Amino acid sequence: MSDTAALVRILFLGLAALGVAGIFVIRFFRRRMLGPEAMAPWKNARPVPLTPSEIRVLEQWQRRMRWVALGTLFYLGVMVGFASSVPPEAQVARWVALLILPAMVVGGIVLQFSARCPRCGIRLGLQSSLAVPAACERCNVNLHPPQATPSSRPPRS
Repeated sequence: MSDTAALVRILFLGLAALGVAGIFVIRFFRRRMLGPEAMAPWKNARPVPLTPSEIRVLEQWQRRMRWVALGTLFYLGVMVGFASSVPPEAQVARWVALLILPAMVVGGIVLQFSARCPRCGIRLGLQSSLAVPAACERCNVNLHPPQATPSSRPPRS
């Protein structure tokens, strides 16, 4: 096995280990943010519904999350094809292609935990991965626009 293949394996095993550690960190913070002491102030609260601008910000965050996830998966496929077809003399190009992936993953993680509930401030990345949850688990505010009721729709012609 070549030195490059061994280093690539070490890189991806390291990323996998960080991913597993990240799962435990997220579970720890989720339990802390949604534990009884953190939920007590919000137990009987009736938060004000979100404004259209707050809902728009959450929808933009969700759209960005989905684009980053799709872009990362697409790049993973391109990178594997590129790295396997580059001649051994072009080691620098291969390493650049391999090191862009961890940067994209870190960027996605930062984006995931960048959005907060507009009412209680809990990070939405602790509740959902690619989409805005239906309601905040802490303050129970609806995070989506209200749906039109069937009676308010105009009749079909």
